Parts: sequence; C-alpha cells; structure tokens
Amino acid sequence: MNRAILGGVITAAIAVLTVVAYLQATSSLENRIESELEERVKKSVELLVQNANLDMLKLQKRAELTARERDIIEAMVGNGDAQDAFSTLSKRGKAEGEGVPDIFALVNLDGKLHAQMGIANPVQDQWLENGKPKYRSIALALDNIKRQVTSEVWDYQGRGLLKVGVAPVIDPDKGEVVGGLVMGYSLTATEAQRQKELLGAEVAYFYGGKVYASSFLKGNNEDTAKQDTISKRLESTKLADDAIEHILAEKVHEVDIGGSTYLLTAGRLPRFSSKALGEDYPGFKAGAVILGSLSEAKSAVAPVRTALGLLGLGAIILAAVGMMLVARTLLAPLDEIELGVNDIINGNLDRTFYPSGRDFEGLANALNVMMARLLGRPEPGEEEYDEDGNVIMPSELHFDTEGLSPKEAEAMALAQEPEPDYFNRLYSEYTAARKENGETIEGIHFDSFVAKLHLNESSLKRKYDCTAVRFKVIVKDGKVILKPVPIA
Repeated sequence: MNRAILGGVITAAIAVLTVVAYLQATSSLENRIESELEERVKKSVELLVQNANLDMLKLQKRAELTARERDIIEAMVGNGDAQDAFSTLSKRGKAEGEGVPDIFALVNLDGKLHAQMGIANPVQDQWLENGKPKYRSIALALDNIKRQVTSEVWDYQGRGLLKVGVAPVIDPDKGEVVGGLVMGYSLTATEAQRQKELLGAEVAYFYGGKVYASSFLKGNNEDTAKQDTISKRLESTKLADDAIEHILAEKVHEVDIGGSTYLLTAGRLPRFSSKALGEDYPGFKAGAVILGSLSEAKSAVAPVRTALGLLGLGAIILAAVGMMLVARTLLAPLDEIELGVNDIINGNLDRTFYPSGRDFEGLANALNVMMARLLGRPEPGEEEYDEDGNVIMPSELHFDTEGLSPKEAEAMALAQEPEPDYFNRLYSEYTAARKENGETIEGIHFDSFVAKLHLNESSLKRKYDCTAVRFKVIVKDGKVILKPVPIA
C-alpha cells in the first residue's frame, strides 16, 4: 500500500471516529438538555399557579376590606365623593405595596355603574347584558342573601384580561347590601415580563384558548404576532383544555414559534369565592402558558460541537504530522539508500553508504561491506594506512600533474584538500589577513563563515559551469577578499 493510500485510510478512519463521537456526544447532551428544560418548564408553571393562588386570595381579601371602608359606604348611600374615596384608598394601597388598581368602581344594586375611578361620567350599563350583570361575580355580590366575595379573571370587554376582586358594599346601619365594589388589575405584557424575570421562562396569559398578553417583545412593544402563534399552538395541541381540566397540564409540547423551538405547557389561573359557586357558574377559562426556549438551551451544545470538530481536525493534523515524521525517519533514509544503489548501478563504484539514521546504520554498513568484498577493497574498519596516514588501496590511481599551468595546479591543489581542512585553513587565513590589514573580525564566526561559502559556491558553480568552487584569500584595493577558484 503506497503512502498516499495509507494516509487516506488513516485520515478517513479518524474522520469516521470523529463523526461517531460527535453524534453520540451531541445527541446525549441534547437529550439531557431537553429533559432538564422540560422539568424546569413544569416547575415554572407550578410555581406560577401557586403565586397566582396567593395573589387571588390576597385580592379577594383586599376587595372585602375595601368595601367596608367608611368612605366607600358614604359614596354609595350618602353624600361622599367616590373619586376622593378612590384616590385616598389607591394612595394607601400604593404605600402598602399593593399597587393602584387599573379599574376601581362601585356598582348599584341594579348592576349599573355608580362610579369609576378617573371617569367623571362612566357608561352606566357597560357591565349589563340583557338588563342583568354580565359578570356573575357582581350578581353574587349584590345578592342580599349570598353576599359573596369573589376573585377571578375576567375577559374585560374583549380588550384584555383583568384579575378582579368583587365584594358587596353593606350599609352597617341597615345591615343590607347597597352596592358592589370592583377592583381590577390588568394582566398585560408588563405583568408577563415580571413573571418572566421571576421564572426564567417566557409567559403568556390566555382566556378561552386565546392569548391576550405575553412576555415576548418586538423592540419596546408587545409582539402580537407571537401571541397569535401561541393561540394557534394552544388550539392545535389542546393544551388550554388540558390545563383547564387538570389545573396543571399533563403534557409538555414541542412547538415552533417565530423560527425558534419552545417547550410549551400551561396551568389554570385560580378563582376564589367566600361561598360555594353554583353548578351554573361559568367554568374556568383563564390560564397561563410557560414557554422554555429549546433552541436557546441547545445553543450550549455549540461549543461542544466546535470542540469535537477541532479535536477531530487536530487528530487528522496529528496523524499527518506523524506520517511526515515516519517518512522523514524511515522512508527518507530508505530513499537515500535506494539512490545510492542506483548510483552504483550507473557506474559510481566508489559510492559509500552513510548512516541516515539509527535504524539504518546496520544496513548502510552491510552495503559498504558488500561493495568492499565485491571490489576487493578493505572492509570498513579494516583499512591499512601508510606512514603518512593514507589508506593503502590495492590498486591506487596516479595522476600526472606536469605541464599544468599555475592556475590549473592551484585549482588541483584546492580540489584535493579535504573539505574540513580547507574550511579551517581558509577561515584562519581570512581572519589573520583581516587582522593584519587592520580590519575587524567581530561577528565573523566559523559556522556562519562556512555557511556563506556554501551559499556563494552554489551560485558561482552555475556561473562558471563547473563542478565545484573553492576560494583563496587575497588583498585587493586595500581590502581582504575571497577570490573564487573554479574547479572543472
């Protein structure tokens, strides 16, 4: 198997393992995130309903106590000013942290409006339908026998939701009901936003399956488009019916709203009355929806995806680097030995194999021994030397240098000088000449000196079309320079 195929197989294997790990890890993490979000959504709607119970009980009690205030009674039966009474009681409630009612009104025994806060001449019959109170809680409060105090949620004139407290106003002197009191607080986007901050999830309020307010904003305004979408999801999932029937919806639904995925559940908003409500009393219709953003929760998986992707990429790069190192330490030395064998085949019988790495020292030595035995040369380590330290060859070649010009003789002498000796001598001559000539040798080191010689030799070989170039030290124009000597 060649190197390219082997590298491709390793890369593909790492990529497959990365994809498997990616899918397994992200799938497991997403499932856990979805499970945790579902549990959080259920807890949130449970907490919202519990808070609503407390609020409605508190509102029921406040309506009852307010209806007993002397200012309210006098506004109904005496000469008291209703607007002054509303203003005084609203300021007191605000100071006590109760907030100012959005609707504060008194109702006559016939169900007509007697007075309404902030409106000088209210439409008297706006809460009547066929001559009777439109809201049953008002009729129960005005009933002199039942005298019920009720807190519940109204669909107020089809314009929005109100949580209201309704109580009878009783004349203490006569002991009779003389009217009714209504205190109402709007369930608006502001209230939904407040609940969102408490619960950490989006909130919407519905009545009869229609959403009237939500915590979703578009800029600084309420996002009515998402309200309509939530209403459609309530209808398609039957979630509103589930919540009304069971107080807390038994199911959690995954829905798409505005391009994002949410987990959706709901709870029924409570109502309380001082006495049992009859079977003919209208059923529950108000509720709240909790929406947990699954898209936002799963965005936490993105860094994991990125980390796994980088891990896979790193593994592929590591494998590539590993293959490069293997090629350099194992394959490159083999290539060099192969080149040496080809060189011998092409006639260079003096070729010597040098160890290219620890793993191939034995092979290089074995090849040198083989060539020595085939050619009758001394084997490595068994050479004999003459008095001058030269290796005694079985058949030494002699060269005749007579008749060479001085320049040719100089080139021959330079070519025959061993390279280490040549570099040491040239460096010594060059530095000595600079000192003698009064030039500094600061910054001139042997290694950098040799490197520059090699660099210049490479370019000069092409210039002179020769096999080698060596240098000699001369002084020209008062400067020490290195003159090239081409060697054919």
